[in-house]
Amino acid sequence: MEFIASRITKIQKTTLTNETKEELQGLEKEMDKLLSMEERYLQQRSRIKWLNYGDKNTKLFRATTVQRWRTNTIRRLKGENVQWIEDDFGLKEHIVKHFDEHFKEVITNKSSEAIDLFERRVTKAMNKEPE
Repeated sequence: MEFIASRITKIQKTTLTNETKEELQGLEKEMDKLLSMEERYLQQRSRIKWLNYGDKNTKLFRATTVQRWRTNTIRRLKGENVQWIEDDFGLKEHIVKHFDEHFKEVITNKSSEAIDLFERRVTKAMNKEPE
């Protein structure tokens, strides 16, 4: 993989001809394939570790749980006055206020505007025709 990466870098530094463009495309395709294989290998290896040691309250389990908790925790948010909100009560209040403002029910009497958005299928002449 290192050879391919160095070759790609070397080609990118030169003036591209049709031959070097084709070679570059082939190398990039090969590099993507190798990176994808490496990623899959690491995922499988991680999965095997988890299956072997995962939910047995081991160091691995506790470490991944703590890491997930830290990643998913909101510790602070920037308020409307551009100051950081860090206390639990302030965070909760800020979040509730945000969603209340963005998802409140708006009642308007503009039904005619909404109706105008639809294509008319019945003409005025059709409405005047007797049954």
